[in-house]
Amino acid sequence: MTDLAINTGNANTGQKGKLTIIAGYDLGNSSIKFVSSDQKIRFPSYLENCYYRPTETPTEGYVEYLEGDAMTKLDYKQWLSGFAAYDANPKNHLRVTDDATAKVNQSLKHLLAVLSYYPYKASIELVICASLHERGDLEDQLIEALTGRHVVKFG
Repeated sequence: MTDLAINTGNANTGQKGKLTIIAGYDLGNSSIKFVSSDQKIRFPSYLENCYYRPTETPTEGYVEYLEGDAMTKLDYKQWLSGFAAYDANPKNHLRVTDDATAKVNQSLKHLLAVLSYYPYKASIELVICASLHERGDLEDQLIEALTGRHVVKFG
């Protein structure tokens, strides 16, 4: 389970309420599939890590990680996912098929990017069923990678 925590310095605390999403999530070799009761989101599983904040950030697919449980585990704190990653770097973006452990290493980044497709809420509680075709060691690693509290900025 992953949820976005309220942080008065980073979140719009004037907006009330919490968005609760129960969904299925699959980080596939070709695309990301996310299905909840109100949305079906699908986009290419492309990733582009950003060394700096882009001057024009897309409204969907851009994530800036501000603080949370994965702060020390993430290699980059800003990234583009899906069509935004392809638009930023058509020839050299990362793909899930590039690395045997990418389904674990890239999973949180893509999952947070999926949430950028939802209307803004100060707090999101996410309960997911994530698919993973390779069981064994990767199963525990995927659960660990996706579990926690995260404060992010979209677009």
